[in-house]
Amino acid sequence: MVWWPDHGPGEIRGLREQLIATHGHRGDFQRRADQLKHGVSLSQPLDDDGMAEYRLRLDPEGKEVLEEMLGPLSAPNPTPGCPDLRSSDQRRGDALVAICRRAAAAGGEAPTTTKAALWVTMDLDELRNGCGAGSTLGGQLLGPETIRRIACDAMIIPVVLGGDSEVLDVGRARRLFTPGLLRALWLRDKGCTIPGCSAPPQWADAHHLVHWIDCGVTSLLNGALLCGRHHSPSLRWGDPQIVHQKGWTATATAGEVTWHL
Repeated sequence: MVWWPDHGPGEIRGLREQLIATHGHRGDFQRRADQLKHGVSLSQPLDDDGMAEYRLRLDPEGKEVLEEMLGPLSAPNPTPGCPDLRSSDQRRGDALVAICRRAAAAGGEAPTTTKAALWVTMDLDELRNGCGAGSTLGGQLLGPETIRRIACDAMIIPVVLGGDSEVLDVGRARRLFTPGLLRALWLRDKGCTIPGCSAPPQWADAHHLVHWIDCGVTSLLNGALLCGRHHSPSLRWGDPQIVHQKGWTATATAGEVTWHL
């Protein structure tokens, strides 16, 4: 028996979905995704000691949309001299209420930001042929017809890798990473690139591997995503700017970032 310690129940379930999408009969994965929509539900609130408890069940598409909205709003938000002491669950709860308040205040279409977009990557031929599956930043698989249906939604960004519509290398002309280049970093890195860190891409900053002031260019191959703990000064972690302070270096390719720790 072969055992991989980094492959738990969640990874095994994901492998099952990948096998159905890749090797199942045509339309099997999409039919399963459509059936899951019938299980979406939100319970009535159960009042307990002054708090209201809900039970929410979402299909993969709904889960990814909600998580992309929650991600930017649930990041730790310390103030100078005062760390954010809220737990992860409390930050997520506060973020959900903030989303509802924004939607109510908008009156019509809820306001969106770049970081609240859902990114779906899929092979163009598979999308045209109605087979295979697309993948979100978090690795969730979505069926081709699901992607077709939501592709015109402002919250869904269909990603075509290797296209010429986006300039990824702005060289020395600009110090800050452009929105297009930041999107490319999200797609490549999937989150903070420091080994063992699980911070999602919405919480991460774009970091120059060779600093701009040291003649480093602003490009995909000179960039990497780093979370606040590993990049930005914060009293919360007591180890400000770990990467800059410790002089860690890395090399990047079009597919991955390798840190030399």
